[in-house]
Amino acid sequence: MKRSCSFASGLTWWCCCARLFAQLPADPVPVHETVVERGAHHAVVETTHWEADPEGRPVPVTGRYVQIEDGLNYWEEEFQEWRPAQALIEVINGVGVARYGQQRVIFAPNVNEAEGAITLSTVEGVTLRCSILALSYYDAASGRDVVLAVVKDTAGEVLAPNRILYRDAFDGLAADVLYTYRRSGLEQDIILRACPPDPEAYGLLAEATRLQVLTEFFEAPTPTVRVQVLDRVDDEALRAAMVEPDWVDEELDFGPFWMGQGRALSLEEWGEGRTSAEAVPVGKQWRQQDGRTLLFESADYWSLAPALSQLPVQ
Repeated sequence: MKRSCSFASGLTWWCCCARLFAQLPADPVPVHETVVERGAHHAVVETTHWEADPEGRPVPVTGRYVQIEDGLNYWEEEFQEWRPAQALIEVINGVGVARYGQQRVIFAPNVNEAEGAITLSTVEGVTLRCSILALSYYDAASGRDVVLAVVKDTAGEVLAPNRILYRDAFDGLAADVLYTYRRSGLEQDIILRACPPDPEAYGLLAEATRLQVLTEFFEAPTPTVRVQVLDRVDDEALRAAMVEPDWVDEELDFGPFWMGQGRALSLEEWGEGRTSAEAVPVGKQWRQQDGRTLLFESADYWSLAPALSQLPVQ
């Protein structure tokens, strides 16, 4: 089972025996639980509680269940054993460190770190080292792009227990960068605090424009890429006139982990725990360009416009 860099999933599978009684005890019966086996993504838990037999004598009743979750445990090399993973970021010598999971992450004090603000590594020896570069518009009709904001020197702030926030991290547009470390992986969010200018102010076609986040990778293995089309222009004449008539998302498989599809939504929807069905899809593309490795993550501007219009104009 692979770990995702963008979401967590959990499932508890119960497989203990049940007993039926005519009358349940008035007070809750305490249950003693002991983990008898651990693996990368599961734990076998043995339960014991006491019940009265037909003659009223207390007897122990045991059972087992299996808990299944991505990244549930991590391998502790020093003690050569699986231990429960923790969604926890610590500050060690001024650097943010997440070390109690299958994916270990180091967060630089400055988001504008030239050699990589984020370093993610796995016990399998796979390492990703990257930094956000900029926010931009891309017009899929003309192929033109416009840089809206570039990342600037910004100190990180740990939001206990498992988040790091870089406030006002861009020159040109008010926006924050938020990282959330989970047992299943790492999530990167760009939080817009102001509405970017209309694409047409730059001579772009709003209906064909995408809002993009650019990230540069300084160290990364070559991923296996699986492509899905998020939207396509079917009209043959329009397709012929557009530089990029198909908007795609590339699922990136790095072996021990993968990058799934992202999503964009308002902070209100985020706080309410809305599902991806209510969110705007985010498509990503992995590109080698001028000797650099870049990740382009984009969302359709037209779909984002209602939420963007609620932000202060910048």
